[in-house]
Amino acid sequence: MGLILSPLVLANLNRVSPPISTTVTDNNQTYSAEIIGVGNTTPSLCSDMDNGFNPLVDGNMTATFTDNNITKTYVDHCLDANTLVEYACGDEFDGAFITDNNAYALTFDCTDLNKVCSIGKCV
Repeated sequence: MGLILSPLVLANLNRVSPPISTTVTDNNQTYSAEIIGVGNTTPSLCSDMDNGFNPLVDGNMTATFTDNNITKTYVDHCLDANTLVEYACGDEFDGAFITDNNAYALTFDCTDLNKVCSIGKCV
């Protein structure tokens, strides 16, 4: 499988600048990550195909935003050969820094796992 690079998509998410460094615990594994985007308003519905922050599984997050009733789907993707953009709902993190149901975009360095980024996951 080849490396797929895509532009950062943050439609309906506010870019966080500078990014907020954090740790994320999911599936009993703790990762270092950066929050790069957060929903304009808390979505009325938010679901994530890979069940939260999971850099080893590609997936997508779908959120319906309460302010404009627009539904958006965000696909996990690679910014470059090492950097994964992972989209997740706040309530899907295990013991996370956030407990709301908002939509989040996070970046993760796959080299932290001795892996590279390919087709929306660290491999």
